[in-house]
Amino acid sequence: VVAAVARPDGVLCMVTVNELRLPSDASGKPEQLSRMLAGFNPSHITQAVPGAGAKVSAFEKSTLGGQEARRFVLEASLPLLGALKIRGHATLRGFGAIVLMCMAPERLLGASDVKAAFALVHKSFRFE
Repeated sequence: VVAAVARPDGVLCMVTVNELRLPSDASGKPEQLSRMLAGFNPSHITQAVPGAGAKVSAFEKSTLGGQEARRFVLEASLPLLGALKIRGHATLRGFGAIVLMCMAPERLLGASDVKAAFALVHKSFRFE
């Protein structure tokens, strides 16, 4: 499952859900979330953007939707967009793996409208 919203200038936010049933509590949080996320590492992130020479420049424990997650920054280069930064979060729910990413060409990252859009996406994300 993928949902995305994009602008013609290469600014994009998307959420992907890879279906995988996991034993969970009543809220949908996997029973062994911390242990499963401990096995998640930067190499898993670079596989998400094959062929773009992607490199992880940040990877740390964080939260998404009030639940433990991993925050990452991925730097890549795509022919039409040039240097690209991808900021995202990854976590698990009872129904699968969730990755929320916002990306933009490096030349646009400092624009106030891009910063505001990324902040809104991350702040308003819900598991519903």
